[in-house]
Amino acid sequence: VAGFSIYEIGRIHRVAVSNLSNVPASGIENILLVGSTDRCAVTSTNKNLRAFRNECLAGVNGNNSDVVMILHLDPVAHRASLLSIPRDTFLPNARADGLLGCNAAGGCGDKIDAALADGPNQLVQVIRDDFGIGINHYVVLNFQTFTNIVTTLGGISMRFPTAVQDLEENPPLNVRAGACVHISGLEALALVRSRHMYYGYSKKQKRFLHYDGSCDRGRIIRVHEFLRA
Repeated sequence: VAGFSIYEIGRIHRVAVSNLSNVPASGIENILLVGSTDRCAVTSTNKNLRAFRNECLAGVNGNNSDVVMILHLDPVAHRASLLSIPRDTFLPNARADGLLGCNAAGGCGDKIDAALADGPNQLVQVIRDDFGIGINHYVVLNFQTFTNIVTTLGGISMRFPTAVQDLEENPPLNVRAGACVHISGLEALALVRSRHMYYGYSKKQKRFLHYDGSCDRGRIIRVHEFLRA
């Protein structure tokens, strides 16, 4: 059992992050959870996931953080809380060189999702410097590893109060039942990535009636709902 445990733990890919803070004596920890857009990390032969790999081969090889969340664990109070930072939050020091995003008026900066392009050290430092939050641990998932986790769990059951659709993202999202639905790993990826969601399907008109329009804020809400499920 010990040998098998050591083997399994050893299979976890480790990322060296130099700007992490030590866990205080209180045991309170902040764990940075990142959803990466690294298409070049995808190796799956699945049709939808392979499309990301093809984009990498075509030159779309950037590595941004579509999801930036901080899991705050307080063992004393027996509480866990989750803070999401919108990916489009504009910060003057998002990139290490501080030059990208400069405008004619002399203002420089970039969105926080661009920090990951300079590596996790930069993202951790930006959160510490701009928000005053020290990070103790770092976890990153890409499109494939996120899908694999949900698949390993056997999928997730979620309640959809209405039918929803987003065909503009890959993979597409199309849930017609306004009820408790069991979704697969790919459907979960579509849900947490969705930014162009339509809802309220009319059988009479054979179309969706409403556009969500909440963009990144809506995606954050859906990510939190997914994690609760």
